[in-house]
Amino acid sequence: MYDRTLSRSSMDSVVTLAPSPSLPSARPAQSSRLSRDDEVIIAFVPSLIRPIMGATGSGKSTFVNLAAGSNLAVGQGLQSCTSQVQLAPPFYLQGRPVTLIDTPGFDDTNTSDTDILNHIAVFLAATYERGTTLAGIIYMHRISDVRMGGVSRRNFKLFRELCGTSVLSNVLLVTNMWGAVDPAVGAAREAELSSEDKFFKPVLDKGARLRRHMNTAISAHAILQEFLDAKPAPLRIQRELVDRGMSVSQTSAGVAIGRELQQEIEQLRRDAQGVRAELRAAEENRDWETKKELEQEEKTLCEQIDGKEDKWKALTKEFERQKAELQDAMDVNAERLKRQAERAEAKYQQELNMLKEELTQEENIFRRKKKNIESRISNTEKTKTSVAAELAGRKADAAQAEDIQSEGTPGFTEIERLSKLLGDLEVVMNGRKENLRTLEEGFQAFERDIHAQIKKLEEMHSQSQQQEGGFFANIGWATDMWLKAVGEGFLRFFGFM
Repeated sequence: MYDRTLSRSSMDSVVTLAPSPSLPSARPAQSSRLSRDDEVIIAFVPSLIRPIMGATGSGKSTFVNLAAGSNLAVGQGLQSCTSQVQLAPPFYLQGRPVTLIDTPGFDDTNTSDTDILNHIAVFLAATYERGTTLAGIIYMHRISDVRMGGVSRRNFKLFRELCGTSVLSNVLLVTNMWGAVDPAVGAAREAELSSEDKFFKPVLDKGARLRRHMNTAISAHAILQEFLDAKPAPLRIQRELVDRGMSVSQTSAGVAIGRELQQEIEQLRRDAQGVRAELRAAEENRDWETKKELEQEEKTLCEQIDGKEDKWKALTKEFERQKAELQDAMDVNAERLKRQAERAEAKYQQELNMLKEELTQEENIFRRKKKNIESRISNTEKTKTSVAAELAGRKADAAQAEDIQSEGTPGFTEIERLSKLLGDLEVVMNGRKENLRTLEEGFQAFERDIHAQIKKLEEMHSQSQQQEGGFFANIGWATDMWLKAVGEGFLRFFGFM
């Protein structure tokens, strides 16, 4: 019996890696670094891209792990664990492949605001230029927080600048960590968040929805399912960068970041002026040790001012450079994935042809054996008919001659021989019929097995095609592959692969 272990086509489900849309926060001069308040996960589904934002320690990575069954690093407290892109294993949601991607975001403890803004702009502009829009956004907030403080409100404001108002119907505001609070207290905080203009009320009034995450996979999947039929729409920053041709610093989010950066620079300048005044006093008092310390402090402040100004001035040029490199990397990966898919298609056709060829060969062997057995049965039937006729004739002749022969006489012996031969022929014919039945049953079982393997192979091939062709089917097959290529290109470009 033919037995084959089918190998799945090498065409993987559509998956991509990319930095997600989050905005950096400015930090006051000479203060401890603020905790990052927003991070992003990108969830890719054929025809859907879903970013998920939330404060450091808000349970965002835990949400991803619950939904995807993954094991991404989970931070303790407010120190960022997601300093680089983390890809969760793909999983299926209502029959559709989903990949969640955890990335650094607001107030990242390892990456500057300007760098994060640039990464966001590069990804969103590149995806939008390729015809990709976001189907939904999840903003996560800890219900365990006693209040939504200034940092949280500021980051939510930046989130709104990033999104604009036209996509708010695709936004879910998700509260979590309900197990850490009394239900009544949590409900009161939720009511405050949804009713206060300085919190979530403005976006809820414009179509956003408030949901609870109960820290289970079922709850996470229920939240993600709300986007399966969402209508994708571009974010404000995508329209600004691509449709209106703005530079990163001219976008609404960029202006907000720039304004805060300018405030930081002005504070640094005031601090530098204060240090210079102290420096003059130290010189007058001939306090050379203090003077030396103040000179170093002044130098550090001036370097910080120059660094912030230079980085902001270089933002547009760096954006164009990174975007061009990302697009090149995406194109290279798309071509590689195209070749990979072509090899997978060839392998599929080879396996399919092998199964069909084996079925044809076995069918030919079966037909030859069947024909041979049927021929022998026919010959045996003819011989049996001839012997039966001869036996009947012998018996008739003996009856007419009233020649009742006794045992041992020639006539009796011939009749006995013919009777035995007829019985033997019956046994032979029954045996050959049994052989034919066994042969037919064996071939039918083999045929069913081959057809089952062909069906399984075709289903796997069809599933691979659906996964890879659903996202950009309207643009063409080569562009279909881009969804995976964009993320791999991004990771290679930024040194994550």
